[in-house]
Amino acid sequence: MIGNVALDVVIGLVFIYLLYSLYATIIMEIVSSLLGLRARNLCYALSRMLMDEKDYGERKVRRDGSRLATTFLRVAGKSTNMENEELYEKFFNQPSIKYLSSGGIGNKPSYLSAENFSKALIDAIKVDMPEVGELARIQMGLRTWRFKSDEEPKDLKAKSLTQADFENVKNIEAFLSNANVDLVKFKIWLKKWHAANPGNSVANARRSEAIKHINTLLNDANTDINEVKILLREWYIDPLDVEKVLPSERSETIYHIESLLNEANNDLVKFKILLGNWYNDTMERASGWFKQTTQAILIIIGAGLAIGFNVDTIAIIKKLSKDTEAREQLVKMAVDFNQNNQGFRQTQGVADNAVSPQMLNARLDSLMAIKNTLKTDIDNAQNILSSPRTKEWNFFGYVLTILALSLGAPFWFDLLNKLVKLRTSNSSSANTEGGAWTGDSNISNRNTLNRAG
Repeated sequence: MIGNVALDVVIGLVFIYLLYSLYATIIMEIVSSLLGLRARNLCYALSRMLMDEKDYGERKVRRDGSRLATTFLRVAGKSTNMENEELYEKFFNQPSIKYLSSGGIGNKPSYLSAENFSKALIDAIKVDMPEVGELARIQMGLRTWRFKSDEEPKDLKAKSLTQADFENVKNIEAFLSNANVDLVKFKIWLKKWHAANPGNSVANARRSEAIKHINTLLNDANTDINEVKILLREWYIDPLDVEKVLPSERSETIYHIESLLNEANNDLVKFKILLGNWYNDTMERASGWFKQTTQAILIIIGAGLAIGFNVDTIAIIKKLSKDTEAREQLVKMAVDFNQNNQGFRQTQGVADNAVSPQMLNARLDSLMAIKNTLKTDIDNAQNILSSPRTKEWNFFGYVLTILALSLGAPFWFDLLNKLVKLRTSNSSSANTEGGAWTGDSNISNRNTLNRAG
């Protein structure tokens, strides 16, 4: 009997936690929608992908302070330890991303598929040269994003080409843009270019290397003139020797994207798949960041509900332990709620940041479907447990309630389901044992009568 009372007290308490956890979930979804928390979390995750982390060097105090500030600013989608936002901004300006948002104040989408990310990132990187292939446009685009925007590579002037080189490249491009190219005249132009204004040694070596490569292409009968144009454009856009640039002067983001392209062996299909995998891996971590944010907000909401509705765990336990009628009524409500909402169990809790809008709307519809029932059950539970507020404020009772609500509705729904099954099995066992004992007594009575007869 004592065991049944204890089990019923636990079931009643778990049911109270479930009701208020569901209420907290509804409030959390409203807050998340109003503040655009999912969109902000997505922006923060993308900034971690497309921007570079600041290098504070030996300034450890400043670095740690920046990370601490980012921990709190992350809720707003901001950070203080990231830099080089050009690629990040250009990514969000792509039509495939820009038109996914609502166009309101929070003008950022709350969900992106891996395919949308790959397409938008490639469009943001590649240069505007429709006359060349997609791969060449991406490779040339990566070269333009090579260096950090706030740093100039060391000895830039010593490594750069002369102004005459730039002008000659433009002139040669204009010459190649003609419909009928005189290759003999073009070779003569190359020799003049090489002889004029030798400049510094680095520029001279680069010029000789480019001219040698171009002559090799021109001597090949199958060479497409566009290949020569690509070489000239690459040399014009990227006049620096990349291998001699220190790693600290390079953008880590671009370096990672280049490594993915190399890993794909310049296969665009594989490259897009690798970009999608990179995005999915980051979104898995972003879902964890979003859960941390919602967990903190749920604690605040739980505190408001616990104090506002006077949900004192210790007082509830005392009430259910002593008041048989209240305990039986609350257990009956718990059993009925568990039976009537079995199909609702999978849609519990706050949806993470990785769900699609369709899945999110389904969760919200499920929550709103039981909104009226939930309000009625809370009112009934309040009436059953009603007790006048005392001047004594049980701090630990409210703290226990707040911590319990922070665990979320799915946890309490699963626990309630298991406890109800346990109670049902105990009741069935008791009935079976009672029936067996009655049967043995009847047999014994019949034997006694037979002996008497």
